[in-house]
Amino acid sequence: MTVPTGMSAGAKKTIITASGTNFFNGITINGSNAWGEGTTLTTNLTSGGVTIAGKQTKAGVKVNEASKNQIVYEASKKNITSITLGTVTYSKNGTARSFDNTYDLSGATITATGLTFTDASKKNMEPGDTMTIVDASNAIKNASGYALPSFTSKTYDIDYTDTISGTGLTFTGKHTDTLSQNSGRTKLTYTIGEKKVSSAALTGTVTWSNGSTYYTNSKYKFNSDATTNLNGLSFGTVSSDPYGQSMTLISGNVAGTVSNAPASFSASVSKMNTTLGATAYGSASIASNNLK
Repeated sequence: MTVPTGMSAGAKKTIITASGTNFFNGITINGSNAWGEGTTLTTNLTSGGVTIAGKQTKAGVKVNEASKNQIVYEASKKNITSITLGTVTYSKNGTARSFDNTYDLSGATITATGLTFTDASKKNMEPGDTMTIVDASNAIKNASGYALPSFTSKTYDIDYTDTISGTGLTFTGKHTDTLSQNSGRTKLTYTIGEKKVSSAALTGTVTWSNGSTYYTNSKYKFNSDATTNLNGLSFGTVSSDPYGQSMTLISGNVAGTVSNAPASFSASVSKMNTTLGATAYGSASIASNNLK
């Protein structure tokens, strides 16, 4: 036979079409031009923390799997049998690994239990941000138009410790993230979940300012049993009488209990041309989702 040329990877050219739906089902095609499973792939197996296994098929004549009443010539392709997710460097809006039109991943088994991220890159994770782990948009599609096998969403609990620069604040907890597949089955996307706080700490000197807020919290959600440790917190010396005043230390989404709050701080109060040294007493508590 004259071997077709100029075909894209995995493309099929019909040679014979029979009238029966499964006319060629179960037949064996032999000869030098018969299609074959080919040789095991040995290069470019791991990239971006995503590892594949499979074979480079031998181009040739075969029964069309999608229409068993056809004999077709199928061009060679990289037929991937497994996709294993490993250690990835997280990058917002980035892509760990993409596949071009020489790859057929539609029949692969996806193993995602080992997906993790480098410690340094975890520090860049923020709620709602995403990263594409597998992008098969340009890969070969199966008869149903899908590039990837069906994948059930999987969740991951990630520990974090965030130190807020210039504030003396540290938040510790977990965020529960999700790896999911798009409806077109071309991508696996990782989405960062809400950062839940199990413990927080505020240390150093905070300048006392009546009625003001020291830190406005918009992205951390305190667990109901969270503990906020104020050990080491001070307000320095206040130059006016703080009696009856209050200040919000953390505003928004605060819950749990407070420990080691300073019971007093120094005040330098001017009255009738006389400066008096005094000690101001107070307490810290959580109410209406704020720490005061």
